[in-house]
Amino acid sequence: MAETGAAAAETEGELTGWQRSVAKARRGDVEAFGAVVRRFQDMAVGYAYSILGDFHLAEDAAQDTFVQAYLSLSTLREVRAFPSWLRRIVFKQCSRITRRKRVKTMPLEAGVEPADPRRGPHEAIEQRETQREVLSAVNALPEKQRTAATLFYIDGYSMGEVGDFLGVPVSTVKNRLHSARTQLRDRMEAEVRETLSSHRPDDEFGKRVKRVLAGVERIHWTTTSCICFAGAAAACMHYLKEDVSNDYVMGISGGAFKMIWEPPWSPRNCDLLMLGGEPVKRTFAALGYDHTFVPDYDRENPGDAKEVYRKAIVESIDKGRPVIAIGVVGPPEACIVAGYDKGGEVLYGRSYFQESKKGYFSATDWFENCHGLILLGEKRESPPRRQVLRDTLEWAVRLARDPEMPLATIDGKVEKQLITGLAAYDAMAEALERDEDFAFADDDTETMEMRCFAIANDGLHLLYPKRRDAASFLASMAEDSDAVSDQLRQAAEAYRAELEVLGSAYDLAPHSFAPQKKRLALRDRDLRRKLSALVREAKAHDERAVGHLEQALHQLSEASA
Repeated sequence: MAETGAAAAETEGELTGWQRSVAKARRGDVEAFGAVVRRFQDMAVGYAYSILGDFHLAEDAAQDTFVQAYLSLSTLREVRAFPSWLRRIVFKQCSRITRRKRVKTMPLEAGVEPADPRRGPHEAIEQRETQREVLSAVNALPEKQRTAATLFYIDGYSMGEVGDFLGVPVSTVKNRLHSARTQLRDRMEAEVRETLSSHRPDDEFGKRVKRVLAGVERIHWTTTSCICFAGAAAACMHYLKEDVSNDYVMGISGGAFKMIWEPPWSPRNCDLLMLGGEPVKRTFAALGYDHTFVPDYDRENPGDAKEVYRKAIVESIDKGRPVIAIGVVGPPEACIVAGYDKGGEVLYGRSYFQESKKGYFSATDWFENCHGLILLGEKRESPPRRQVLRDTLEWAVRLARDPEMPLATIDGKVEKQLITGLAAYDAMAEALERDEDFAFADDDTETMEMRCFAIANDGLHLLYPKRRDAASFLASMAEDSDAVSDQLRQAAEAYRAELEVLGSAYDLAPHSFAPQKKRLALRDRDLRRKLSALVREAKAHDERAVGHLEQALHQLSEASA
């Protein structure tokens, strides 16, 4: 969102203190946002506690608040309005927790800290009783007075700062505090200050927020790879400071070269892992990393499966290695788990399927939606580039020439056969020509969307970035592969020619969420014949590219014999 009005007029010379930090953070400075977190974390936790009545839940809400605030800073129109803007986010996070957990507000025991072990038994009991009495008195205050008192006493914020956060004048804060003090009784004021300040978040709070924000990059179809596994693997490599490009990972995984049609009308052509564990094995072998697959478990009889998952995730992240998980949020496709909290009960990460949160997720119900883990192991010496090229070409040719491959889980369980490679182009063209499959009624939205999804979303629209990455990968590999550079360049040129055709098809094929009138146009026989012809033309270019790959593979095999 472009900055306009007051926000556009703000300059750092006009701002002071935390305002400058917010301005820098709005430009993507994570360190500056860390200063913002330190400045407002006590206030966020205090406000959340005034709503939830539980300091542990309050910290959860505050942590998610700061992550969401960082991801949404572009929507903040005026830096000076940050405190009240942050309060609204805290409120939303508290509402989410209340709905999810059905929190009974003001559970006093949740706010009482364990007694100081250095005290004697009588002192410990007295300390707990005092805290219970203090929190009971605070929680009994009317909402507005309770909020003002909690914010004022938790970290000595001024009345002006409390007013900015709550969006009310200082005089209103004074009145609310006066009423709160009257009800709390003068003798309890010092105890209130001591009890609330003892629940301030520690230094680890800000470190956890920073770890999440400074972790793995966002993964998305338009900015990384168009296949979830390839994008997740590349993002993990970038996190580990490996100099690999997205199109390189698309190449070695086979994602750049694959084409799949699952009869009769598949919505799963985008998924690379539907070919089983082969793409995973090839990807990490080429990158020089060991890997382990932790398999899916029976959802009906999970046993100790969650503990197996949790322990594996925590151990991997503690070693500095993000985890590729299947599912967690969205459909069962690859995402990245980059951080955890509460010993792994809460997971943080990146997913293609979190559009509204800029790819970031915080998941507490992650196990129910997790269908396996890919754990990165030790870094080994990467194989020679010539070997990587030979292995990749062999895989690319198989993906193109084999007319069928099994639809398999990543641990090898076969479900059915898929039409693959060049044969898949023919299957799509023939499907477009079956008039009876497009005789759906205006209100048959399920059939209409399925046809659009298979032809456009997971078909022609997704095939375009795959072949773009294929051309880019081959052109890059040709630069230091003298013996086969001509064949690689000619293959890349054939894929570029295919892109021209796919671009025309892209414009004609209606997306599943296009306006209904455009989706209904698929019933038009002439339109489908045009699309079918373009699919066959794209196949011809693809076949020419594969021919060059075969020649390059033959030359490499002869040279190494």
